Amino acid sequence: FAARHNRVEIVKLLILNGADLKARSKRQQTALDWAKSSKAHESYAIIKEALQKQKKERRENRKKRRMERRRR
Repeated sequence: FAARHNRVEIVKLLILNGADLKARSKRQQTALDWAKSSKAHESYAIIKEALQKQKKERRENRKKRRMERRRR
């Protein structure tokens, strides 16, 4: 709802509180899909940035775990 209706402050709040950005609706659409199809440009940009940040963090965490395993 927030992404689809470009409710930017709510989108930010949901992200800060750990919303699952990859969750899908009954129509199999993510928040990013809804924002894009609804032309909610600000919400789209915020969600896309958050997804990229999560991806980067996952990559860094995997790298740290590999380094820790090598030290053992």
